[in-house]
Amino acid sequence: MHRYKLVVISYWISMLNGIKLVATDLDGTFLKNDKTISAENLRMLDLLGERDVIRVAATGRNFRKVKEVLPDLLPFDYIAFSSGAGIYDWKNKQLVYRQNLASETVNGIIQFFIHQNMNFHLFRAVPDNFRCWYYRGRETCEEFERYYTFHEPYTEKLPGEQKIDDDACQFLVIFPNGKGDFLKTKMEGS
Repeated sequence: MHRYKLVVISYWISMLNGIKLVATDLDGTFLKNDKTISAENLRMLDLLGERDVIRVAATGRNFRKVKEVLPDLLPFDYIAFSSGAGIYDWKNKQLVYRQNLASETVNGIIQFFIHQNMNFHLFRAVPDNFRCWYYRGRETCEEFERYYTFHEPYTEKLPGEQKIDDDACQFLVIFPNGKGDFLKTKMEGS
């Protein structure tokens, strides 16, 4: 087993000629199922750094959740979090990029989902997008409630006027089973 791992590492090192950047997902890829990091992955990060290859972790996690699983001294160069809505310079400890949805766009989407009685969470602008608003639609949705319960300390009800004054990062809409084409059909028809 150890000989096999050394062969794989040697193979990847030989493939690095001309490569300037390597990105990896976190969950189930860089991180093991128990959220720990293998010795092989740590060694690979070091080897990439020795060859001046930019090391990026790219994840759907928000930055707060990234910090829960990655130690500060891990040798990444950048973290692309929230599916690219934010990029953090890991070495210099600063946010270098953020992309949010403008409030007027967000409010239009809010009104669409409310009109359709959809359950949704709306995440605040990067870097505070671990916080969110929620709206409960007409139909009870177990997955929506599970997500709400898990994130309740960072969640608040959408304001009574059902609009926000700030930009936001993203929506999480929970569709009932069997209604996967619901949004596509509604948007094409409007």
